[in-house]
Amino acid sequence: RIMALLVGSVSCLLLVLIVYFFAVVHSNKGLILNSFYRSLDGPTWGAEYTFWATQAAPVCQWTGVRCNGEGDVVDLDIDAPMAGSFPTGLGELQTLESLRLSSPLLIGTIPFDLFLNVNLRTLNLSHSSVISPLPDQLSSVPLQHLDLSETQISESFPDWISLITTLEHLNLRGTRMVGTIPESFYELTNLRSVDLSSMLSSSQLTGTISSSIANLRSLQIWRSQLNQLTGSIPAEFGDILELQELDLGFNKLTGAIPSELGNCLSLQSLSLGQHNSHDGPGLNGTLPPSFTNLRQLELLDLSGGELSGPIPPSWISLTNMRMMSMANNNLEGPIPNNFGEWTRLEDLILSHNNLTSTIPRTFAKSITLKILDLGYNRLQSSIPLDFGTNPFLEELYLSHNSFAGIFPGPWANATSLRILHLGGNNLEGTLPASLSSLPRLASLNVSSNRLEGTLPAIPTLTTIDVRGNSLSGTIPDVYGSLPSSRRFFYDNSFCSVPGWCNENCDNQECIPSSSSSSSLSSSSSSSISSSSNSASTSSTSSLSSSLYISSSTSSSSASTLTSISTSTSTPITTSLTMSSSTSTPSSTSISTYTSSSHLSSSSSSSSFSTLSYLSSSFTSSSTSTTGTSSATVVNVNVKFEEGYAAPPAVPIPVDRPTSLHFSSGEGAQLLKLDFNA
Repeated sequence: RIMALLVGSVSCLLLVLIVYFFAVVHSNKGLILNSFYRSLDGPTWGAEYTFWATQAAPVCQWTGVRCNGEGDVVDLDIDAPMAGSFPTGLGELQTLESLRLSSPLLIGTIPFDLFLNVNLRTLNLSHSSVISPLPDQLSSVPLQHLDLSETQISESFPDWISLITTLEHLNLRGTRMVGTIPESFYELTNLRSVDLSSMLSSSQLTGTISSSIANLRSLQIWRSQLNQLTGSIPAEFGDILELQELDLGFNKLTGAIPSELGNCLSLQSLSLGQHNSHDGPGLNGTLPPSFTNLRQLELLDLSGGELSGPIPPSWISLTNMRMMSMANNNLEGPIPNNFGEWTRLEDLILSHNNLTSTIPRTFAKSITLKILDLGYNRLQSSIPLDFGTNPFLEELYLSHNSFAGIFPGPWANATSLRILHLGGNNLEGTLPASLSSLPRLASLNVSSNRLEGTLPAIPTLTTIDVRGNSLSGTIPDVYGSLPSSRRFFYDNSFCSVPGWCNENCDNQECIPSSSSSSSLSSSSSSSISSSSNSASTSSTSSLSSSLYISSSTSSSSASTLTSISTSTSTPITTSLTMSSSTSTPSSTSISTYTSSSHLSSSSSSSSFSTLSYLSSSFTSSSTSTTGTSSATVVNVNVKFEEGYAAPPAVPIPVDRPTSLHFSSGEGAQLLKLDFNA
């Protein structure tokens, strides 16, 4: 019995000790994390981090904390607005294997104690504001994943990285590191992914990529775009048989594309484009036939170089291709017909080359193709009509080729089409009315062709360019809301041009259709002043304008201002001064008309710009009018707010009924003046 009591007492004591131990451990972990929370303005992190403040639950239940089966903290992943200097203390969590802290408000240097943790495998401080210098002790940590992307670290390429022999994944994208890649870096034979891409022109890597890259036999991803790397592409990349992604774009690399890259049978993405930006010749030579072996390739960017010769017909085997860009080179010859049969192709960009022959009809029938850019080549014949029936195509660029024949159409079934650029060809015929029914069409460029007929109203357009054709008729009012930098109509035969058309249209002399307005009648020019108060207004735009209308007549002729009407959408104040005179200044009479609506308080007259329309030696002003000619003309000097347009400068004859329109930049009519002989 005594023995049984003794065993029971010992068991109870052990249980108490175990409970006490876990309580102490929990309390210690909780205190460490609570101190970290308070040091970095924890109350602003959000409600999900409440336990970090109250410690009302076991640590393993706190947001961003992951524990192992023994209750040890092994992973901290905190994505919150941590603000302040990087605090010490986390190094005491000796079981910590992964640490991810992402906050641009986290500043300072990485504390020394963190690198005393021999279990730390992943360190991710991306998008924080930690700065140099990094402690040399970082090299003693057996890290496998190091992500310092988009931090404020600024120094030469650090030598200590070459000492972390366990490193498998390195991300230094968008840091402020400069200088060359040290030769010792290529001794990190465990590396599987490397991202050294720059995001700032002032912080870019220079020098060459060493042939020692062949040492990185486990490498799957290499990205170093947007730097100032020079020299040729090492042929030794072809020795890295596990390579899946290679991005060297936007550098200053030169020479031929090594055919050895065709050995990388696992390659899925190859980006070598834009090497000739401003000051370099870029890549040259011909397209490697060995790329036929890259059956897994999905993305290929070889744009912006001096590549020449034909596209190898054997490339038709690249049936996994989703995006291919070889724009801005000197490629020549036909486009392989089978490219359009690739069942995964979404984007094909071959613009600014010397490609010839015709467009393969298979492109127009593709059910996967979204973007086709073949502009600025020497393609000819007609444009396949099937483009107008393709409901999947979103952007079509065929400008500046030698296409001829009738403008393709109809387009009613091209319901996904957003951009249609066919300018700079020899297309004839009319613009199909079916373009008006396309629900997503935003940009239309058919300039410099031989088109005739009228211009359809396409309400979805945000940009239109039809200059350099023989289009006629009126320009639809729907285009009046477009900014002048996004609408181009000149070098056509349009008439009845609205006021918003401005310098982007031809000024053909046509009589605009009249609209109903209140009348202001008089039997002679001298009676205009006495009847001006009967003008009606319906003012609705935030605009202030002053108009001075002057009519000079000889003793044997007279003109009559028959009506004034304004129709806008918000309050305006319009001051209208009219004066009539004969050839002698002494007979001048002046009257002023002001609308009953008032300028909104948010508007200002300080931004007014003055547009003058003078058609003879006759001069007008707000207080007097002096005429030296007996010709019967009307001259208008109109003052509008910045951003509003008015009709081109033209004389207003009074030998027939005449209307003068003033419209806002959005196309709304602001003022209309009607004159009778």
